[in-house]
Amino acid sequence: MAGFIGQVPYQLDDKGRVPMPPRYRPFFDGPAILTAGADRCIAVYTQAAFDAEGARLEGSVDPSTRSGRIQIRKFFGNADPVNKDAQGRLNIPARLVEYAGLKPNSPVVVVGMNDHYEIWDRDTLEALDEEGEE
Repeated sequence: MAGFIGQVPYQLDDKGRVPMPPRYRPFFDGPAILTAGADRCIAVYTQAAFDAEGARLEGSVDPSTRSGRIQIRKFFGNADPVNKDAQGRLNIPARLVEYAGLKPNSPVVVVGMNDHYEIWDRDTLEALDEEGEE
């Protein structure tokens, strides 16, 4: 597989879980690392990809600046390791559900981003995509 690709529609269940696409599951022999992503989504990383993105972030922002600290804090401070359950679902931490504007029993979209994937509220993603087309 050439990284995480494609889009898959799902639903956040009433217990705060979202299925991991079956083709992504083999890449997660340990926990998935979930964190606040750009534009109000949830970013899902393997441990190796999270470590690489963390190193890239630390090398590209200045932690002595307010904006640099905010970026570092957002990425690392919101990170949570989550194991997939027997059905391949991830139990999304409540603060990330709130951050991404997800609601129980409402549609979400899983979007491949090559080295990680994102979980989006469907309406938020559609609005962002429309904004980008203008």
